[in-house]
Amino acid sequence: MIKNHYSILIAGILSASIAMSANAETEWAIKIFDGVDLVDINNSGQIVGRYTGTNQHFITGTDGEGIIKTFDLSGGWVSAINDSGQITGIGGGTGAFITDANGENLRSIGTLGGKDSTAFDINNSGQVVGTSSTPEGDFHAFMTGSNGVGMIDLGTLGGKYSYASAINESGQVVGLSETADGSFHAFMTGSNGNGMTDLGALDARGSIATSINDHGQVVGVLSYSGYEESFITGPNGEDMDYLGSSRAIEINNSGQVILNFYGPAISAWLYSGDGSFINLGLLPIFSTVGGVSELSADAINDKGQIIGRFHDRKGSFMLTPVSPVPEPQNYAMLLAGLGLMAFRRNRLFKLTNY
Repeated sequence: MIKNHYSILIAGILSASIAMSANAETEWAIKIFDGVDLVDINNSGQIVGRYTGTNQHFITGTDGEGIIKTFDLSGGWVSAINDSGQITGIGGGTGAFITDANGENLRSIGTLGGKDSTAFDINNSGQVVGTSSTPEGDFHAFMTGSNGVGMIDLGTLGGKYSYASAINESGQVVGLSETADGSFHAFMTGSNGNGMTDLGALDARGSIATSINDHGQVVGVLSYSGYEESFITGPNGEDMDYLGSSRAIEINNSGQVILNFYGPAISAWLYSGDGSFINLGLLPIFSTVGGVSELSADAINDKGQIIGRFHDRKGSFMLTPVSPVPEPQNYAMLLAGLGLMAFRRNRLFKLTNY
């Protein structure tokens, strides 16, 4: 069901008014990381990342405390970490890989018969998703069984190319696929990767799904000529709606979404799941670490902890909400909140080519 077009109006007066109501309920603690790029965070607060400008990667302890393991991924990178500390990504010479708990015993998970594979996400069963080349030279989305065993071709929406960007605990997978007419659309599967459903693109020329939570709510990006908008769905991918001119990165099980806005300045936003938005860069906690004018968010866990990076200075950060994270809202309340907080679309984005 297509709704009206809306977007966040990026202006100081709106930023202040949005932050005012949300900040009255939630206080934040901050941890600064120098010389590293943070990639993903699990529900224990373990973070996986990379030492900036090197091939050295690391995994931290709970709540980002200490480095418990480092490893070299020459020509590769880490993508995701699950709650037992299993890591996935791409390794130089190994293609897509998985580890055991806490980053131990890195090993390849193979390909779909081609030469290359890349992993983008992992759930708590160790099911990995990503993209792999086929014997014909195409690239198809894949998922594995538990602990990275057995690679399954998820197919496409009629084209030659697809990739899987995220997986939830029931094995529902989302990503992007080429269609028969050559356009690119967000897709979603059923449990354990069964069936690929085209989520469409509303009135955009293309779409990509970037994240899915355990209720089947999907977020992603709609691609227009010269700008982008984020979208969110209800449970099981139903009722796609707009979240404004931004790029949706991830959704947690409370329906909180992190979004990045790439306008004249880069800003990170938190959509609360109940209709309100917070400009993270305006949180008072940042004044305690010298202030910030540009930042982006990279991941959020179910405790509401957010990791991201600075763009006006070196370093990365982790935000931890001091007060409890709200319980998941039903979708009717979410839509009502959007109706109150939405503003007419502001076409400011530069198109990212998929």
